[in-house]
Amino acid sequence: MQGENESESSRPSSSGNNFTTKIESDLGYSDSRSQRIDMRKARIEMARQSKLKPAMIEESTKKKAVENEQLSLSAKQIEESRRRLQEAKDAMYDSVTNVRVAVEAAEAARRVNERRKSEERKAKIEYEEKTEKEALKKISASWALGETMKYPHSLRELLTNQKEECDRLIERKNKLAAEFIAELKAKDEEYVKELKRQTEEIDELLIRIRNHDKNFQNVSREELKSIEKAFMQERANILNEQSEEIQKLLNERRTKETIHDSEDYNVVKIKLETDVQVLEQQLQQMKATYQLNTEKLEYNYQVLKKRDDENMIIINHHKRKITKSTDILNNLKAKLAKQEKQYNDDYQLLAEEYKRLTEQVKQLEKKFHHFQKSDQIRFQQVWDMNEEDVKELMRKILHADQIIHQQHLNLPWKPPVDDIHYFNLKDVVPSKKHALLSSSDKLENNSFRVSIPILDQSYAAANEIILNQDISSISYDGFSKPIKKILDLLSKEASFLVEDKLNQLLMPLNQSEKSLMKLDSIFKALHIRNLQDIERLSHYFIKEDVKVPTNPKELTDEFYISILIDSSQVVKSIKKFVEDSKLKFKKGNLNALSNEILNQTKNHDIKATLDSQKLYWEKMKTILTDENYETWKQVYNEMQKYNVALTDRWKLFHEIQDIKTQNEELKILLRKYLTAKINDELQIPPTKVLLGA
Repeated sequence: MQGENESESSRPSSSGNNFTTKIESDLGYSDSRSQRIDMRKARIEMARQSKLKPAMIEESTKKKAVENEQLSLSAKQIEESRRRLQEAKDAMYDSVTNVRVAVEAAEAARRVNERRKSEERKAKIEYEEKTEKEALKKISASWALGETMKYPHSLRELLTNQKEECDRLIERKNKLAAEFIAELKAKDEEYVKELKRQTEEIDELLIRIRNHDKNFQNVSREELKSIEKAFMQERANILNEQSEEIQKLLNERRTKETIHDSEDYNVVKIKLETDVQVLEQQLQQMKATYQLNTEKLEYNYQVLKKRDDENMIIINHHKRKITKSTDILNNLKAKLAKQEKQYNDDYQLLAEEYKRLTEQVKQLEKKFHHFQKSDQIRFQQVWDMNEEDVKELMRKILHADQIIHQQHLNLPWKPPVDDIHYFNLKDVVPSKKHALLSSSDKLENNSFRVSIPILDQSYAAANEIILNQDISSISYDGFSKPIKKILDLLSKEASFLVEDKLNQLLMPLNQSEKSLMKLDSIFKALHIRNLQDIERLSHYFIKEDVKVPTNPKELTDEFYISILIDSSQVVKSIKKFVEDSKLKFKKGNLNALSNEILNQTKNHDIKATLDSQKLYWEKMKTILTDENYETWKQVYNEMQKYNVALTDRWKLFHEIQDIKTQNEELKILLRKYLTAKINDELQIPPTKVLLGA
């Protein structure tokens, strides 16, 4: 325990020593005492010299002043620059040394403080060891005394005292450990602070070094400029002196030459200068001619070379083009021959296939009519065979409904109004003659259709409108409400008739403008140009088998809107309108018209049969109405709940029986336990306890 505390207490000190050792090694001095003394002496000497430096500088400047008088301007400037640079170096060294001195002083104070704290910790540990030994001796002596005790209360008192002594000893140990742990945490915090302070000092040192370095560079740059300026000044002075001296000598020589044979000199000079000028003129002319010829030849050469290259490129391009065109021509000829042969073969195959398919279609039509008749006969046979079963099932449903109402619900029951027992499918099938008449009437005349008003009454009264009038001249608000409803259905459900490009162009517009533009495109696709076409189109948007009111007051806009088809049937109506429009333009084709009448007649027969079957099954649905079915469901749910309640009661009954059986068994066991012989041997038998209770 003591060793651990000592190691923990010495941990921050060792880390701090390592840190200071690293700083000292980085700053260039050792940990030994003698080296520190030498460095301290050196710093004192440097401080003394710094105090004496102004006087020494003054003396040295006086000595150098006499010497500088004999030196040149550049030499003087060099000496002055060296002096200033040395002063900047000394100032930088002093500034950096101050940081190092402050760090050393702080480190020395920290070591003294650490040494004092270490001695205090050692004293605490020694005192604690001494106290611990005395307490252990006391506790050991008490244990020896406990061996001689005979009474439990004395032994208990001894144990209590021993426990208190041990607790006090442990408490002192824990207190000392807590102090050391707190000191260790403080050391950790101090270590972090020292790291931070060291970082700040190093940053400060680096800042000072950078600043001094910048200052030294600026001073060096200025001094270099001053030296360069001095050299340039000295050079200018020397050049001026030498120029004056040379000019003086030239003047003297010129005077002497002028005096000696000046006339001959002038004649020869003039002649030579004239010859030189003539030769220079000829030389310039030759150079100009040569240059002109060179440029002409070079230009002609470049032009010819470029033309030759272009001609070669054009020739090669034409050769490649001829080769490529020849290959393409050959390929196209081969492809043409191949396609002609293939098209002839395909034509023969398609002609044979067409003949074969035509025969197959005829055979299929015969088979279709044959199987259609046989299927109708078979369907009627199956219908007749199962109709009695359906009626029997109907009777069972009615009987069950009667039992539910009268027995379970105690309600009066009455059968359906119609006599369903003798209902037959033949009663609801229309005759073929009636079907033919109705289909022919539909083709010849559309008078069975309800006529919807096209325009609004107020708009029609304010404007003179004719059926052949173009719809582009009529406002959208002028149409009646049913026609607006039809136009809305067209705009929503027939948007596939609008081109994609137009849809993209309509994206920025609002909804009303979009609808108008879409309707315009749809009208063009359906070839609707005037009000008559819109009236003809409106007939296809009316439901079939509409009952027209006899009272004209009932023919309101709400009635017309109510008889319009659903949105899911819009596409079929448009398709039927287009087909009828095509048929209308084929008035001369009587065969197509007769076939259409025949097909519609057949379709009407099938539709009449399906309608009769639908009516039959709707009659069957009246046997068990939705209200009765909901009643059945409710009765079923209540019976299920009643069944669950009965099941729970049955389970509870069995649980009660099991509990009664367990109670009887427990009574028997209790009776056996009370009458057992071993109870007599007990000081307090259970019978007395039960009787006392």
